[in-house]
Amino acid sequence: MWVRGRSIDASREPVWRSEAERRARIDLAACHRLAARFGFSEGIDNHMTMLVPGHSERFYLAPFGLLWSEVKASDLLELDFTGTVVAGSGLVEDTALYIHLSVHRLMPQARCVLHTHMPHATALSMLEDPRLDMAAQNALGFHDDIAYVDYQGLALDYGEGERLARALGGKSVLMLRNHGVLVTAGSAAQAFEAPVLSRAGLSGTGPGALNGTQAPHRSAVGRAGDRRPVQGRGERRR
Repeated sequence: MWVRGRSIDASREPVWRSEAERRARIDLAACHRLAARFGFSEGIDNHMTMLVPGHSERFYLAPFGLLWSEVKASDLLELDFTGTVVAGSGLVEDTALYIHLSVHRLMPQARCVLHTHMPHATALSMLEDPRLDMAAQNALGFHDDIAYVDYQGLALDYGEGERLARALGGKSVLMLRNHGVLVTAGSAAQAFEAPVLSRAGLSGTGPGALNGTQAPHRSAVGRAGDRRPVQGRGERRR
């Protein structure tokens, strides 16, 4: 794990400057705590971010070292697109910076970006063919909205983060083979469909999937987008 080696208290600005910022911080902190409750956390690893309301080139990130169950709205760091901490105090984990800054910069519609190693979806990513079959209702919500990319190790520079952003190709979910998932959306509420994705992953790694006998739900696939507004999880069309 690569961590920037100094704690920074970079700003005298208040923790939040508006009601919108207060709500965004609370929502992102809630994502961390809910993910911990659902068993999606791995100690102090993995990361979640959100753009700062009113600032297209700033985002919130939890300081490295906190368990997700500990994260509070006031803990969140505020970083700009140069990687500089402009508000808050704590360590910045390098892979979080390189991945999330790049995705936010190249995909401005991705206001919230969640990266987890949720067990069932990660198990699906480890299969020779990790594609999520449209064979269960939970999977249908992700019809034509998952991109797949090879995992090439820790993101140690912005180039790797940019590679992942490009691999999304306008979809909301990126499955990193043998690693985990990256979920993007226009809000924390839209992004936090992790429990549904995890359940879909469980269906995708069951006995029927592993022996190749799962049958796609063909009649429902054509209607898969009907249960959501046209804009889906984020601002992109589903």
